[in-house]
Amino acid sequence: MSIRDWENLTEASRRLIVLANAIATDVGAEVTQPEHLLEAMTREESLAGSWLGEFGYPTAFDDEITIGEGPLAEPNAALQTVLMEAQIEAFRLGPGAAVGSEHLLWGLAVVPSAAAERLAGHGITTEQLVGRLREPGAPEDPHKQITIDWSLPADGPTSDELAGAYRILDAAANRAREGLRTFEDFARFVGEDRQLTAGLKSLRHELRQALDRLDDVALAAHRDTAGDLGTSLVTEAEYRRRSPLDAALASCKRVQESLRTLEEYGKIVDVEFARRIEQLRYQSYTLEKMLRTGARARGRLADQRLYLLLSTDLCPLGTIPLLKAALRSGVRLVQLREKSLSDRQLLELAREVRHWTSEASALFIMNDRPDIAAMARADGVHLGQDDCPVAEAKRILGADSLIGVSTHTIEQARQAVRDGADYLGVGPTFVSSTKSFEQYAGLEFVGQVAGEIDLPWFAIGGIDPLTVYDAIAAGARRVAVSGAICGSLEPGDVIHGLRLALEQSPAADGPPEPAEDAPSCAD
Repeated sequence: MSIRDWENLTEASRRLIVLANAIATDVGAEVTQPEHLLEAMTREESLAGSWLGEFGYPTAFDDEITIGEGPLAEPNAALQTVLMEAQIEAFRLGPGAAVGSEHLLWGLAVVPSAAAERLAGHGITTEQLVGRLREPGAPEDPHKQITIDWSLPADGPTSDELAGAYRILDAAANRAREGLRTFEDFARFVGEDRQLTAGLKSLRHELRQALDRLDDVALAAHRDTAGDLGTSLVTEAEYRRRSPLDAALASCKRVQESLRTLEEYGKIVDVEFARRIEQLRYQSYTLEKMLRTGARARGRLADQRLYLLLSTDLCPLGTIPLLKAALRSGVRLVQLREKSLSDRQLLELAREVRHWTSEASALFIMNDRPDIAAMARADGVHLGQDDCPVAEAKRILGADSLIGVSTHTIEQARQAVRDGADYLGVGPTFVSSTKSFEQYAGLEFVGQVAGEIDLPWFAIGGIDPLTVYDAIAAGARRVAVSGAICGSLEPGDVIHGLRLALEQSPAADGPPEPAEDAPSCAD
C-alpha cells in the first residue's frame, strides 16, 4: 500500500498521514517513518489517539504544527509495511473495508520499529489492540454504517444550505480579521518588525477586499452569536499563553484555519472569492515562517555584533592561533571562509575550528558548504546568491541551524527574509582586500536595509576600526570583519577598537525611529 493510495483510507487516517509527513519535514527527515505517524496520533484527535490516551500513552492534542502545501514525502520501508499490515487488518472486515486510524495503530504495534518499541514501553501490546479491534459482536464494517450523500442538487444549494454557508462564512471572516489584527499587533509593537508588519497589513487589506465580494447583508442576517454552540465549548489550552510570541502564533493558526473555512464554503457562493482566499492562505504560511525565523534568530544573535570571517590565506599568525586570540578578545561568532583547500583539508580545519569555538561557547558558521557544516557540526552555513537555497540548507543542517545569506540589493534582502534566512550579510560596504566586486552596494544600501529590515544583519566588506564609524552612521549595528582582524599581528587590539565602536552605537535590535507618516494606533 502506498502513502498516496487514498481511496481505502478514512478521513482520520488521511489526516494522520499528512500530519506525519509534516512532522517528518519539520524535523528534516528525508522520508516519513513509523515514529512520525505515532507522533501524529498523539497530536491529532482520532480513534487511535483516543486509544493511546486510554492506554496511558502521552498525548497533546492541543499542540499544532504547520502543514505545508508541498508534495508528500515517500514512506520508508518500515512505514510501507505498517500501512500494509493496517490494510490487511481492515480487510478482515471484508474486501474494500476502509483503513481507519485504529488499523494504522495496529500496524505500528506489529511492525518492528522505534514506534513499536515506544508502544511496548508503555505496555501497549498487540493483544490489547486485538481486544479492541475484534470485540465480539462488533459490526461487520464500522466504516459502512453511515452513508452520507455529499452531492448537491443539480440547481445548486437550497435556501437552508445557503443560509448555513453564510453563517459559517460570517464566523470565519470575523475570526480571520481578529486573528490578523492580533498577529499584526505583535509584529508592530513587540517584534517591531517592519517587513512582517507591512506584510500582515497588506494581507489584512487584501482580505477586506476579498470579503467585499460577499453579500454583507446576508452575512449579518444569518449571524446568531447567542445560538452558537461554540461560544460555550472551550478548552483549557485556549486560555494558556506563555508569552506575546505564543499569543501571536496562536492567532496565526486561527487565521490559517479561518482562511481555509472561507475558501471551502466560499466555493458555494463565489468561486472567484474562494480563489482569492486560497492565495491569501498561502501568503499566511510565508508570514508565519518570517515570524518564527525572525524571533528565533533575534534571540540567538542578540549579543552578536562582531562577526569574524576566518580565512587561512589572510592569517600571518596562522588560522588557529588567530582564532584563539580572537576568542580570548571576546569574539563569539566565527565563520570559516576557505576557497583553496581540498574537501578533506577543509573538513579537518572545520572540525578544529568547531572544537575551539565550542570551548569558548561561540557560534561557528561554515561559508558556502552545508555538507561540510553538517559533518563538522557547525551551527550553520552562510550562503551567497548563487549557492543552494535556504530551504535546502535547512534540510541538510536541521531546523535549529543558522542560515545566513549575502545580499547586495534591497530586493535580495527582502527575498532572503521571505526565504527564511536567519541573518543577512549586507554589502560590500567598502572596497575590500579579501573579495573583488564590479560594483559596491556601499553605505546607501546599508541605509536602505537599516530602514526596512529587522532580521539580524551584518555590514560586510572593507570594515576596519576606522570605516566602522561610517557604517554605524549609515545604520549598521553589526559588522562582519575579515582582513582587518586576520591580517593583523595584534588582532586583539583591532577587535577591541571594533567592539568599542559598536558598544558606543545604539542597541542592535532597538526600536526604529518612527517615520513622520507612521500609522496611528487606531489604524
